Amino acid sequence: MWEPIHTRETVADEPEEDLGRINKPLLVTRFLLSAVVVGVAGYFVAKVAVVIASQSGLSQSFVGALFTSVATSLPELVISIVAVRQGALTLAVANIIGGNSFDVLFLAFADTAYTEGSIYHQVGDAESFVLALCILLGGTLLMGMLHRQREGFANAGWESISAIGLFLGGYIVLYFM
Repeated sequence: MWEPIHTRETVADEPEEDLGRINKPLLVTRFLLSAVVVGVAGYFVAKVAVVIASQSGLSQSFVGALFTSVATSLPELVISIVAVRQGALTLAVANIIGGNSFDVLFLAFADTAYTEGSIYHQVGDAESFVLALCILLGGTLLMGMLHRQREGFANAGWESISAIGLFLGGYIVLYFM
């Protein structure tokens, strides 16, 4: 079985701030309020996305896969950047990977809300293509975790450059589907 090992390049995941001095009840309250704001904003993102798709002539698959996913992923991006800047590297990575795995679970919740049968029967070629692209991107990430490199183009590893290329290429194909 594969297991991670510490090398001389391994960076300890130690947040810079003294977490013992933080007002925990205030922190939990702010967290919950922020979560509510994000949830309400998500409702309006969905409403606006339907209008964008109908008014622009873009398919709902393209609008959903690109526009709404970018809008709803911005909080994850901000969280990951802030976590990296605070030295919480595993939090940054776990936020993105955990968010994506939780997103898959949302399909099960959406399926229970769909009253006309299984939502999976409504999946078309575009959604199947995006799913295949996600699997390819996830595999690329996994391979990058197994094969680490010290430096690369723009200080990014080959997996990051590959993921950007696959994403852009995939969404160009999706646009024309």
